[in-house]
Amino acid sequence: MEPKETTSQSDASTSGAAPAPVPAPVLPQDVQHGAGVEAPPTYEEVMGSNQSSVIEGQPELPPLAYIDIMPRFLNAGNMRANIAPVFQKFSDIMQGANLWLQANPGLECWKCETVERKVDKGPYIDLESMKIHKSTYGFNVYVLGLRMWLTRKQNNSPPQQLGLQNVVPATKEVEIQAYQYHDMCHNPQMYYLAQRRVTDVITTFEGLASTIDTLNEDLKKSPLQGSVLNIETANIKYSGFATDRDPEKTSFVELGANRMGMFRRNCQIIRIFYVLGAPKYEEIHMQDIVPEIVRQSGLVGSAVFEPFSGAILKAQMWLQQQSGIKVVNIETRDVRSHENIVKLETTVNSDSTDDFDGSIWSCKYVKMLRIFYVKSPEMTSYASTKLTSRLFPPLRLGVKTFETMSQTMARIAAWHSVTRLPIFGVETVHYPFVDNNNIGFNPERSDYSTSKHTGMTLVTAIRLYFPTFYEEPPRHLLPPTLDWLTQGEGRGTPVCSIL
Repeated sequence: MEPKETTSQSDASTSGAAPAPVPAPVLPQDVQHGAGVEAPPTYEEVMGSNQSSVIEGQPELPPLAYIDIMPRFLNAGNMRANIAPVFQKFSDIMQGANLWLQANPGLECWKCETVERKVDKGPYIDLESMKIHKSTYGFNVYVLGLRMWLTRKQNNSPPQQLGLQNVVPATKEVEIQAYQYHDMCHNPQMYYLAQRRVTDVITTFEGLASTIDTLNEDLKKSPLQGSVLNIETANIKYSGFATDRDPEKTSFVELGANRMGMFRRNCQIIRIFYVLGAPKYEEIHMQDIVPEIVRQSGLVGSAVFEPFSGAILKAQMWLQQQSGIKVVNIETRDVRSHENIVKLETTVNSDSTDDFDGSIWSCKYVKMLRIFYVKSPEMTSYASTKLTSRLFPPLRLGVKTFETMSQTMARIAAWHSVTRLPIFGVETVHYPFVDNNNIGFNPERSDYSTSKHTGMTLVTAIRLYFPTFYEEPPRHLLPPTLDWLTQGEGRGTPVCSIL
């Protein structure tokens, strides 16, 4: 009998207890029609807005294909009145993904990603846009969806079905040192303040390393009902000091116009996507590669980090020393860095799952690589793997306009049809928009800063990873590009004339 899909969530705060499973969505093969069993939801009832590079009747699947599935609107709200819409749960998206895989039995998923989109007034989700503008003091609504990277199935096995387990870091209380200032004197001739050192207690979350340790102990008692497809870290965003981190939540609001909107908090959770089947009892691990600091912060300026290509080289050297593991995901993460000008040092805590930012102060982030892997005796060694990557930014068409996701994927397909490189990994990555850069951002810069009282525009790009070195193909074999300053909607393009 084919195992049913299980979708579950665990909270590492229940140390020593197995994760409590969430009821699995009913799949068509589980329904006995006429036996009094409730019929499964229809495709239209489950699937929200979606977009795919898979075209019906296409003679051959592109070497890299995808589908984006967003949660369905349950209540449109009223965004003009600052009332956010309500969306389906994340498990409903997974249910829609499994129905889609059943309807397309010739395809299978080889990676899942949580993707973030901004909700426009309407409400409306633009699945083609390759940029996101985050307003500082506006009413910002964001939605989380699922991106499945697809490949052609090589056999006649039954349709692939996926499960999901969410892992939420446990809460903990920590003491912090603070200062309280009091006006000690009422004498108008004396204006001085006295300070008193106090200890405050705040609630925060366990780090990723301890969360994974607890997860592996739980998996010994309650293993995944299948084999790991890939693992990722995803952000659950909310405002204030609340600790309610619901991994099923697919939307969040940033209210920049009020005090709580100026203070934002992100919690990293772990999502494990797996292919339903017999348990494989896989042990999960993680390796972070943080770019090195080539100059510490000080009076002469902020800290300087090595180029991002340096982190990829370090990941390659680490990978070549590994054996008995299987890499299931490589992802880029933006991690807060903290600079101490007095001590002339900079710290980057990639293990933290509790991140703060806001519109009333500046923050600095560092792009690092995170590698998820499972222990696998089937993989003997990665000694011959020459890990490389290629970033595909959307073509810049104007001052703040870029080509669509479909157009970017078409250029990736054309590039890959020439190189025929084996793909080791793929990810969606965001960069802060830089106006004076030809492509709109600097892909080699490992760090970036946010400015207080200032919004931000992010540009979306696709990064591919390969297990070998490669050379760029001749330009005449690829689709033509343009110089946006002279051929596109650049600053020199005349828009009107005075008679």
